[in-house]
Amino acid sequence: MDIQLLYWINSHHRALLDYLLGGVSAAADLYLLWFLLGIFAWLADKKQGKRVGICIFLALAFTYISVDLMIKPLVARPRPFAALPGIRQHEVSATGRVVSSPFSFPSGHCASSMAAAWLLGSCYRRFRLPLFVLVCLIAYSRVYLGMHYPSDCVAGLAVGLLCALLAGRACGALPEMADNRSKRSPDG
Repeated sequence: MDIQLLYWINSHHRALLDYLLGGVSAAADLYLLWFLLGIFAWLADKKQGKRVGICIFLALAFTYISVDLMIKPLVARPRPFAALPGIRQHEVSATGRVVSSPFSFPSGHCASSMAAAWLLGSCYRRFRLPLFVLVCLIAYSRVYLGMHYPSDCVAGLAVGLLCALLAGRACGALPEMADNRSKRSPDG
């Protein structure tokens, strides 16, 4: 089913979609979008922005280490365009970055997007829906562009969520944790 879904999504190319989904994917290249949102939170929110920004940066470091340095080399699953006939792919993203790894499992774009979006959505609830839509578009774009299998994206989302939770615990940036600390009595 993974391969059939890949072929179906990848076969529905249109010039406008190529442009839009290439741009969505490129926005997440090198974690750029998420770094910028972390910096924006840090600068714009005097109350909790610094903690949110640091937590996002930590989560992105966790995703890089777990996905790019550990899981991808261990699993070594070739990208769909290299492994399957008839997969249309974009060799270079809109930012001009060439593919950095020959391996596809799991998706680093999805992992970093989920990690940062989860943390932002946990702290800024009014942005949850747009962040969720953006993460879904990024995941879809990675399959559409021939860079990942759908299962790569699902695995990346799961890894990203784990990295977000780990970073949240390390930073105390999730609202539930902050609320629990503030409800404790001064005596401990």
